[in-house]
Amino acid sequence: MSDPHELYPLFLKLAGEKALVVGGGPIAAQKAGGLVRAGAEVTLVAEQVSEAARVLVDDARIFERSFAPADAAGARVVIAASDNVEVNRAVYDAAKAHGALVNVVDVPELCDFYAGAQVRRGPLRVVIGTQGAAPALARALKVAIEKWLPPEVGQLAETLESWRPDLLRQVPDYRARADGLKAALVDVVERVRAEGPSALLADVQARLGLTQDAVVPEPDPDTPGPSESFRIDMLHAQFDDDRLLAGRCRGPFGVGDIDIDGLAKAEQELILRALRAAAGEAARGSVLLVRSGRAFLVTNDAGEGRAQIQDGPSLDEALEPYLYPLLKL
Repeated sequence: MSDPHELYPLFLKLAGEKALVVGGGPIAAQKAGGLVRAGAEVTLVAEQVSEAARVLVDDARIFERSFAPADAAGARVVIAASDNVEVNRAVYDAAKAHGALVNVVDVPELCDFYAGAQVRRGPLRVVIGTQGAAPALARALKVAIEKWLPPEVGQLAETLESWRPDLLRQVPDYRARADGLKAALVDVVERVRAEGPSALLADVQARLGLTQDAVVPEPDPDTPGPSESFRIDMLHAQFDDDRLLAGRCRGPFGVGDIDIDGLAKAEQELILRALRAAAGEAARGSVLLVRSGRAFLVTNDAGEGRAQIQDGPSLDEALEPYLYPLLKL
């Protein structure tokens, strides 16, 4: 018998598809960032748009005005993240009328889908969802999995992806292929930690008789992992008294958004404490850090409250355990 409360998990292809986000605050920025990373053509509509949202969405697709039902026309996905209940309801009605999938943030009964907490390792995605029942639990589990799942698993997934055409050609029998891969990948996490991905790939080749001479991708030397040096060149964060609302980092690892949902309350407090201790009076509601040599120039969004952090590496070291695993690159 079917369960009307059971949800069907899926990964949605949005490259080149139109998406609409209504709202201009930190939550809207976070939702827009995820859609942009998926390749969607994101339009953002809000009477006021935060700086965090502006850095994510093309200026030509930002409309600083009230929402109109016609905004939902042609969108495949619509997200309502305004702080106005009536506006969110109007967005929901318009999205349904135009046949779009819709999510009204924090209103489960007005959602066609939920976005789970996500762990990323190369092409690998581990998504945790509670069907809207306990988002805080999903976030806590994400933090635990981030610490448990080594980055090298991403390298393993990338290489197996590149080998797939040869696997299909050289081992055409599905059962033989599946059994060989299953046997080679037993205890995959523990073996990747102990032996590295190369040992598992050699096992795959031996068990399946694969003649592929693919080389395991080495990590980019300019892209530090959690155990290597972590350097922030720019950090833009918005917060209230005790919560981080939005964050975006740039460094040798690339440019990424901080996954706020993946941060436990205690971790947010530690980050805010480090920022406030370093930035002093500049850290009031928002802070922008820009590296200059070993120091940081610190201001708020308006360029006020200018200060300087002389010992930049100490701040990098203080923030790395919390920021690096949660960057959405």
